[in-house]
Amino acid sequence: MAVAGQLARYDNLRSLGFASISGVYAGVGPTFTHPVRILTIDNFTDANLIISFNGVNDMTVIHSMSSKVIDYASNKILPIGLLEQPAGDRVYIREESGAPTLGNFYVTVVWAATV
Repeated sequence: MAVAGQLARYDNLRSLGFASISGVYAGVGPTFTHPVRILTIDNFTDANLIISFNGVNDMTVIHSMSSKVIDYASNKILPIGLLEQPAGDRVYIREESGAPTLGNFYVTVVWAATV
């Protein structure tokens, strides 16, 4: 009897340089093509940045020179299964109170594929 399983898969790294970050939301890479299980956000700029998943509403902040890991898959919602960020969403960022003058912003996306 075969045991079904899942494999962790990574999208290509998404990034945006400091010169492309302003007070208006900018998309970081393409939309998610699969439901996201783990999202890592690295702000290696010298400015605090506001994050949105719809490009309109402020949803969270990431401080300069810091990272966040959002591990959706660690939370189960019974009886449905795992919590995931939907395919079709995208990470958008804007400056909080001043434009960055150096560095880059990165998004790492992990999703699951069935064996």
